[in-house]
Amino acid sequence: MDLPKQLQRLSMFYCQPYPKGLGQIVQPGIEMVELVTQGKGQVLNAGQWVPVEAGTLLWHVAGDMTIGRTDHQDPYVCMAMHFQVADMSQRRVPHISHWMDTDEARQFARESFRYFVDDTFDAQTMMIYIYSRLYFQARLYHYQLVASNAPIGLTQVMQVIDQRYHEPLLLDDLAGIANWSVAHLHDVFKQHTGTSPHQALLRRRLHAAREKLIATNDCVKTIAHLCGFNSAASFCRTFKQITGQTPTNYRQQHAHLK
Repeated sequence: MDLPKQLQRLSMFYCQPYPKGLGQIVQPGIEMVELVTQGKGQVLNAGQWVPVEAGTLLWHVAGDMTIGRTDHQDPYVCMAMHFQVADMSQRRVPHISHWMDTDEARQFARESFRYFVDDTFDAQTMMIYIYSRLYFQARLYHYQLVASNAPIGLTQVMQVIDQRYHEPLLLDDLAGIANWSVAHLHDVFKQHTGTSPHQALLRRRLHAAREKLIATNDCVKTIAHLCGFNSAASFCRTFKQITGQTPTNYRQQHAHLK
């Protein structure tokens, strides 16, 4: 996981029963996370309005729209966090997830504000804690969701992606594992993970590549091959698009941090 450059803003938004101007577009260079702590609303996701409630965790990237509707009888309240990142539109986690323990989520919000306004507390440490905790909760929810509710076919496909990411897997291959059509595979993936099979495979390959860049002395061309990319050029292009850095710069940065 690549950390943001800075936590630019932390705020608590109390929506009015009949608000104006809801739904702001997230700008390039910003990742915005909304954590709903009470009330109800709706957010636009893949062209459809999806309900949100206490515990809903929304991970917005550039071009996304923040919560755009509220329940007039029970307006939502949310904690909003603006992180400055490399200009990228790829999601680190699915757009919508859920913090299952809502009391714990509210406690996290209170704790975050307490230290955020404390000038004696290190801002970088605070940013790392907030971002990592949110990231963990988003990942935890989807791991649990897949483990408990996902069709057996999806579980099988995800296991193959995790174990055979370095192979030249095609969408037809993945769909065949579950005995589904490619279109149905896309639909099930979107429903249960919030992403596509292609993005899941790409994310797994990049995860393996980051590990190898830090933990080995293998050249970039070798790492590209070991992680399933067609060429070093394709690997470098994709890596920079997703992370904002070249593989070489990424390796140098983390070598410097050791």
